[in-house]
Amino acid sequence: MAEEKKVTMLSIDEKIVEICNDIDLSQKDGKNNFKGFEYFQPGQINNALNPLYKKYRITVYFHHLPCGTHEKTIIEKEKEREKTTIKTVKDYKCRLEVIDNESKEKRNFIAIYPEAEIQGATDIQDAGGTMTYAKRYMLMNLFNIAENTIDPDNQPTKEKKGGKTVLEICETIKKAKTESKLDEFWDWIDEARGYTETQRNVIRRTIEERRKEICE
Repeated sequence: MAEEKKVTMLSIDEKIVEICNDIDLSQKDGKNNFKGFEYFQPGQINNALNPLYKKYRITVYFHHLPCGTHEKTIIEKEKEREKTTIKTVKDYKCRLEVIDNESKEKRNFIAIYPEAEIQGATDIQDAGGTMTYAKRYMLMNLFNIAENTIDPDNQPTKEKKGGKTVLEICETIKKAKTESKLDEFWDWIDEARGYTETQRNVIRRTIEERRKEICE
């Protein structure tokens, strides 16, 4: 009875904080064999949260609607040449709606996510994948579920250039004096292991920005 009274006295924001404190996710069930990291599967997150929704008397709904498109630049290297492709990607406005079942108070959390690109999938499977990924990441963000193994700053460092971080490499690139030096960095990042594609793109953008400065 005392615990039920305590829950009744909590505001919706306090209930969200209590769920953050109570959730127990110690082991990741999912594994990406290609990228070499582990992650929390959607079902695992739902199984951990559902009893807490009941305990704290809240309901969580996930909504998503198309909200436009954006252009994505894809750069591929073929032998000595680069191939640039512009691809149009659908965007979705995703919303988590949290409702306090007692006070009927509501909180809405909104984010824009691009449509998932799943190899070999149909359009409807891509749309379903977008819902799955977006809901998982929004729940993780709302309830402060950390997944450090896919953080760009927490990736394997094997075969990094001189043992340097991405930030240190970018600072070195900014000091390059010639385009030939920049070409060396470009060739190296295509082959280097231990970097995510996001990290590679950060380095590539830095190379191109420095190249423009040198050519001015």
